[in-house]
Amino acid sequence: MQSKLDFSLVLTRYGLELPERLHALNVKTQVIVMLSRVGRALTNDSIGRGAVALMSKPFNIEELMSEMDRVMGIFVSNQHVQNSH
Repeated sequence: MQSKLDFSLVLTRYGLELPERLHALNVKTQVIVMLSRVGRALTNDSIGRGAVALMSKPFNIEELMSEMDRVMGIFVSNQHVQNSH
């Protein structure tokens, strides 16, 4: 029997405050942050604050869909690992 996934994803352009607050509240929502400029230090900082990905604006719909697929794939893999223990 296949179980349902409880997967939530938020796309935000409001910086790193949202993923940080969700992470602090132990909310399991995946957050992709969209910023005008993305660098290595900012990427590392955002992941530490609870974001699962950063996207540099502007981007096209194919890039967005690809990133959403990647994030969901990681989530599904992590769920399988957790369920096998």
